[in-house]
Amino acid sequence: MRSRSPQNTQLKLFKTGRFFFLFLPATIPLLFGAVHPVIQGGYTTLILIVCGGWLLLNTSYIQPELVQSRWILIFFLFFSWTIFTTIPLPLTTLDFLSPIRTASLVKVNQLAGADIKFAPLSYNSMAGLRSSLFLFALLLYGLCLRVLLDNDRTFLKTLLYTCIGLGTVEAIYGIM
Repeated sequence: MRSRSPQNTQLKLFKTGRFFFLFLPATIPLLFGAVHPVIQGGYTTLILIVCGGWLLLNTSYIQPELVQSRWILIFFLFFSWTIFTTIPLPLTTLDFLSPIRTASLVKVNQLAGADIKFAPLSYNSMAGLRSSLFLFALLLYGLCLRVLLDNDRTFLKTLLYTCIGLGTVEAIYGIM
């Protein structure tokens, strides 16, 4: 018999964190990749609540280097840009950033008799906000993975077996 390596149980809700981290990649393909906005929103909410709460419970186990890395800075650059594109700007500022967007808004004002004075860079602001929330949820999910891997070296093997098993089931389903 193989002996199992001891798991570090210093983390609060250690088994719950492991289960949740394996639950998401195992169930997302079952819902067709969670591409529908309602399903994606549900998963995003679940990640924000569970991973965010789990990280708050285990803040003492998060190493400062993890939060202060340049990857986090790059992430927040993309995150900030996504948020910035959803903020309504005056047409003069919008003209400087996107003359084509401004020209289309001027045409809308002429044709529809509207008086649009503020508009975002994005054509679909709600999709931009949804994407930024999803990016933030993925950051929390990645931080959870890092904390779990730092405290349990065998978790990577478990994660890989889960993904291989799921891929096998999907391949068999696809063949059938």
